Amino acid sequence: MKKQIKLLSLLLLMFISFNIFADEQKYNASFACDKANSPLEKLICGDQYLRHLDFTMAQLFTVMKNQAYGADQLVIIDKQRQWLKDRYSQCGIDKNSQLTDSAADKAKYCLMNLYEAKNLQLLRDIAPNDKTQWKVNITSGIDFDNKTVTGKLSHNEIEQLTYAKISGGGQFPEGLGENKVKNCQEYWMKSVPNNTTYDMSMAGFFDHTCGVLERLLHAEKPAESYLNNIQIYDAQYLSPTLLPVVNQEGSDQLDSYSKQGLSIADLIKQGKVKITHANYSAKIYYDGQNMESDITEIARADFNGDGKEEILVTVGEYATQGSYRDYQVCLLGRLNEHELLRYLTCT
Repeated sequence: MKKQIKLLSLLLLMFISFNIFADEQKYNASFACDKANSPLEKLICGDQYLRHLDFTMAQLFTVMKNQAYGADQLVIIDKQRQWLKDRYSQCGIDKNSQLTDSAADKAKYCLMNLYEAKNLQLLRDIAPNDKTQWKVNITSGIDFDNKTVTGKLSHNEIEQLTYAKISGGGQFPEGLGENKVKNCQEYWMKSVPNNTTYDMSMAGFFDHTCGVLERLLHAEKPAESYLNNIQIYDAQYLSPTLLPVVNQEGSDQLDSYSKQGLSIADLIKQGKVKITHANYSAKIYYDGQNMESDITEIARADFNGDGKEEILVTVGEYATQGSYRDYQVCLLGRLNEHELLRYLTCT
């Protein structure tokens, strides 16, 4: 927090001190003015204040971009590109024709207003705000009795969901078991029946949703990431240890693949594995054990307090020739840029 406040103070000082200490030879734009071609670039390079605004905007954008990871960073980059493109239409500048003197004056003042507003917004986005909390982005829906939740959620919003009624596919409208358990708070505090296959199947609705919420309650903004926008279906980054097995022989085989430095992409080339995907999920077929695994990404954050970004996933493993089923909530990640993605922990 102290570092963020210090950073903000320095940025604000840089921004407001221009009129006092400006030296025309010192302030450059964010690009090389000797290579300026478009009318917009020439307007910026021809005005000391616009050059400073453009340079400041680029610095603020870099700070904001570097504070984000994964999909959030891509969104920030896309918005910045769109803003740069929109400057032309918003200030009446034609990319392919020169401006008259009067049109150039109007466009220059328009750009000043545009840049000042943009820099102020970037400062606000960078600044710590006690009234708001960092939010974790839920990429795949979490199902409840009367709603499916996606999007960015704060810790308080996630905590509220622990009181929401769990969706049981209409199997227990009054609640589960004698205690009529309806939500995760009750599930964590009260006992539920687990004597029969049916009991365990019904409890599975709670295991899944409450296991996800429990992890989300510990979500923090990561200090670093080795995921580099890797998707859970990018086979070249996936460890063979993600493959589903049901016996020791299968586990030994996966260990052997790992020691050989193989990825799931290598096993696909060998015809031992198939993978399909849709949005934030991957379906992996492993012929060596007649098994398949469904992996669905829920969110990305630091879930275990080590400062690194992990992927929270739900995992369903199924026998393709039998009735075996298993469901888990896992953290997927790697500890450096050279490792393959693997399960760090599962519950």
